[in-house]
Amino acid sequence: MFIDMYLDAESMFIDMYLDAESMFIDIYLDAESMFIDMYLDAESMFIDINLDAESIFIDIWMQRACS
Repeated sequence: MFIDMYLDAESMFIDMYLDAESMFIDIYLDAESMFIDMYLDAESMFIDINLDAESIFIDIWMQRACS
């Protein structure tokens, strides 16, 4: 009887541990995914700004070269 209670408690502990571990992994992966999305959005915005600035620079340079 004591062994059955011990094994039931051990089983419940293992189940709770695995549930907590699974939730932690899910939260970590969600945060990692959000970080990657934000990083890629920022990288894309930086590239867009850089290309716009480069285009403006080329336009000004061409205007001065043609004048």
